[in-house]
Amino acid sequence: MGGNQVGVAGNDLSILLHNPALLDSAFTKQVSLSYVPYLADINYGYAGGAWHFEGIGTFALGFGHIGYGDFIAADESGVQTGSFSAGESMIQISYSRRLNRHFTAGASLKPVFSRIEGYSSWGIAGDLG
Repeated sequence: MGGNQVGVAGNDLSILLHNPALLDSAFTKQVSLSYVPYLADINYGYAGGAWHFEGIGTFALGFGHIGYGDFIAADESGVQTGSFSAGESMIQISYSRRLNRHFTAGASLKPVFSRIEGYSSWGIAGDLG
């Protein structure tokens, strides 16, 4: 979480991308939607929602995608053979529970899927807070 807020709670559900422990009952039935059109045809979007269950904790589900645009495909000689695209997607499942008046703990599990041209891969990321 280097460079991100570690323990500063806010009113924006997108904080769960940085620290799942900041997710609490105040975010119940909230939705966060964002879209950022970057330079060079790069686009990023995120959608997430949170639900609190009394006595159990707060759960959140999110989906993020970044598209890097289209690229020119070429063979070893530099002859153009078409085009391809690249992008990455992430699903986020988060849980947070208040431990006492001063402390909250949270965890996120994030399967990540990546593709470039005809290649693809996936991995698992996670956050603890």
